Amino acid sequence: HKRFISAEGCYSHVAAHTAGLRIKVATKQFVGMGRESGQIYALRGTVWRCERQLQAAELASLAAASAPECSTRLAGVHTPRGEPERLRVSGSGCGGWMPAEHRMCAPQLKGDPSRDLILENGAFAAQRSE
Repeated sequence: HKRFISAEGCYSHVAAHTAGLRIKVATKQFVGMGRESGQIYALRGTVWRCERQLQAAELASLAAASAPECSTRLAGVHTPRGEPERLRVSGSGCGGWMPAEHRMCAPQLKGDPSRDLILENGAFAAQRSE
């Protein structure tokens, strides 16, 4: 019996090993959004930071100015450069709060914000981006 620490690794592991699913992780998309004063709103695919809590009418105005709600594209916040390079992942070197069997660590990406992680049909790759 293991003490339950986090379901994060379990969810990610299942998603990563689901046939036909494609995942892209672009580094530093919204880093620091929660550290500033004010409120953060995610509306229809757009993230807004406001200095105060908004009323319903104000939220409706932001929603109307936001992107469409759903998209099946994996458009990134970065411009890809070159071809994706295959990655090997292991159960050590990251995510110490997760059971090792659910960890998917890619130590070769540590400290390198110039590459996005791509996962398609259970295969991991990294692609340089700007």
